[in-house]
Amino acid sequence: MQKYSPAAITYISLNIINLSLSTFIIIKLCISPNYFTKYTQFQLFIASWGYTIGCLLTIIKYGDDIINKSFETHQISICVIQQMISLFFFYPLHIFPVILGFYIWNTIENQNIKIEKKFFWPFSILIWCFTICYNVFSLADGYQKDIRVTPLLCKPPNSNLHKIIYLIIISPLFCIALIFICKNFLVYLFI
Repeated sequence: MQKYSPAAITYISLNIINLSLSTFIIIKLCISPNYFTKYTQFQLFIASWGYTIGCLLTIIKYGDDIINKSFETHQISICVIQQMISLFFFYPLHIFPVILGFYIWNTIENQNIKIEKKFFWPFSILIWCFTICYNVFSLADGYQKDIRVTPLLCKPPNSNLHKIIYLIIISPLFCIALIFICKNFLVYLFI
């Protein structure tokens, strides 16, 4: 029987609540009729669900003894599996909200409610293909080595590939968001 500290119980409880709410939203999205941004929201909640599952594996299996037992097995460790799952859903979880913001901004700015139909497949294919390629390169780069174990979960190593890709992805997204904000601010300021 594993022992769990109050912090671990809180962490597990919050993640289980997140999983149950995400599952509920995914089911509601599946049974609801088509509406604006439905399919992008669906992908966002799938990414959230997958990332949360990835974060729970080690703490549930090992409890408070995660630091001592996470790399005991001679086969592939559960920390490596956790990192592979979490890493696969990391970038979609961070990029799909920006895509939703773009859809909403474009709808408000151009009164074009069919924007998701126009850009859904290109954006989705680009994001998921990027994620798959990044995971393949991470595995080739030895990403599974040097995984850091904390009392609640396993964290990725301080990989230069991860830092560079994160900067390459987040910097343009930040600039695009800044341009949208500045453009709207200047339009409202001078009208």
